[in-house]
Amino acid sequence: MSRSKIKFINEFDGVMSDHVFMAGVYQTVITPPVGFKIFSPELPEIISTSVNDDLLAKVITMSTLKSELVLIGLDVWGISDKFEHALRLAINNTVNSQKTLTICVTVTGNGCSPVLHKVTPEYETYSEYLIEQIVGCVKYSYTNMKPASIGTKSIKFSNVSTFLDGPHMPGNPALIVTAINDVNNNGIARIINYSCPGNIYRSHGSWTADYPGYTSWALDSSNEGKTIFIQGSSADIRPYDWWLGNENPSHPRRDYSDVIALGLLCATQVTQAASQTTQRRNVKLCSSTDTETGIQITRIGDMYLVSNPRQQNNRFARHIRRDLPNSNVMVSTGFRGYTFNEKCRFDAKGRRRSINLLKQFGSD
Repeated sequence: MSRSKIKFINEFDGVMSDHVFMAGVYQTVITPPVGFKIFSPELPEIISTSVNDDLLAKVITMSTLKSELVLIGLDVWGISDKFEHALRLAINNTVNSQKTLTICVTVTGNGCSPVLHKVTPEYETYSEYLIEQIVGCVKYSYTNMKPASIGTKSIKFSNVSTFLDGPHMPGNPALIVTAINDVNNNGIARIINYSCPGNIYRSHGSWTADYPGYTSWALDSSNEGKTIFIQGSSADIRPYDWWLGNENPSHPRRDYSDVIALGLLCATQVTQAASQTTQRRNVKLCSSTDTETGIQITRIGDMYLVSNPRQQNNRFARHIRRDLPNSNVMVSTGFRGYTFNEKCRFDAKGRRRSINLLKQFGSD
């Protein structure tokens, strides 16, 4: 059985300096042209006819004495292995660093998305241009880096989602927030992990980032900083009370007012959680990818990120957090894209190997 190689970075615990932890952010619009196909996990592909709100690519660059981390958030449903490989290669060729460099690519899981999780002729040129845009964001985020602190808080965000199987089964309420602040405790960036697909808005041809996008906009407007929303392990979770067979669901119109309702509520919860974080200047950044499962484990200060490309029900995340109750573990799954009618098989091996790697990184 092969084992992942883990390289630990000691960041001189106890040494205080304005340059122990640095962070920078940048973002750009990535909305595809009108006329391109919109992918939805629950509906057939349709031709876009307008833009309701823009899709964005966001980059948070973090640096310590010996390591650097580039965290990328995309307002898309999923990305292909080919796209991610090309993106990582482009960033590695651009960033000329003497430090250990980690790259993490995440998606919001909005249900109105360009087709990036599979290779199509229509999106070939767009994909190449998108990679150039993201690399540009990485460059600018480096120029914006400043002394920073970081902290994470886990709270419950209840009664806004449901498990798909039936009534009286509320979705996983775990909302995990990492706050990155400047030396004056003003927000630089927020990293959010929540398990509820962004497929509220019933698009009839309009591009939208759905409630993850509105959450990010609300936080940015409140000077909380740029936000990367990481879609959690949620193949069996739906917004509001939209369980299968519900003939009288709330928010039945599925228009943008329903998006705003959840997005604004989520932003309020994130702001409260961010204000409760314990901020630290001495930070560990380290990462490893398991060769057998393709799962990437990343430590960002007091937060751990599990990135599993395979589609997973929320059981995957709950079992990891159950076995590591004292740690803030964000879990991202299914970012290779899938449809709601696909069957999901529990990744028991991925769960076990994720827990083992997390423990080696200091999680408990």
